[in-house]
Amino acid sequence: MGRYLGLARRALESSQRALPYERNEINEKRVTDPYQELVRSTLAKVSDQPVGMVPWLRQSRPMLYEELVVKLPDKIHRLWVGQAPLAEFQRILDLWLEAYRASCEVYRGASAGQREEGE
Repeated sequence: MGRYLGLARRALESSQRALPYERNEINEKRVTDPYQELVRSTLAKVSDQPVGMVPWLRQSRPMLYEELVVKLPDKIHRLWVGQAPLAEFQRILDLWLEAYRASCEVYRGASAGQREEGE
């Protein structure tokens, strides 16, 4: 997952093309994409992802994995491309962030339990 978050961050930060919503033809001032800003804001809330979490989720919590890595990102993409209402887009981003945080918590709990058993 860390690899995927890094890729998403780099894609958002390094986009050099001037997209229609980024430049105003009259005054050449930068116009921000509200969807991009909401994604940036959400990714800024993501921190210290546990190493090994995504493979563990795939094996141990497949429904949570599916939600975090497949279903919600696909929905985010569809809403962004379809220029859905920003409130709906934010709602799905919030669901993704909640799934991410729950995944971290479950993984850390399982990892702590394994360490205690090993002692």
